[in-house]
Amino acid sequence: MMLLSGISAKGRRSSMNVPKAKVPKAKVKDMLQDLPESVDIEELMYRLYLLQKIEAGEAAVENGHVLTHRETMERLSKKWQH
Repeated sequence: MMLLSGISAKGRRSSMNVPKAKVPKAKVKDMLQDLPESVDIEELMYRLYLLQKIEAGEAAVENGHVLTHRETMERLSKKWQH
């Protein structure tokens, strides 16, 4: 199954209304513990962004916001025909 994206192909929020997931402090602490002693801010921001996206994906699955492979292919084929 494929997750429904909260962002359209044009970079706009979709009408699906998928809220941003909150990341538990414990997961952030674990992520920080895994970092090297010295890390640049861009790497830290990227890892926080990635952690938030993973949380959002897991929340979407729990709430049933998923597409089957067939549904995904049908949507894509309609877009490709235009």
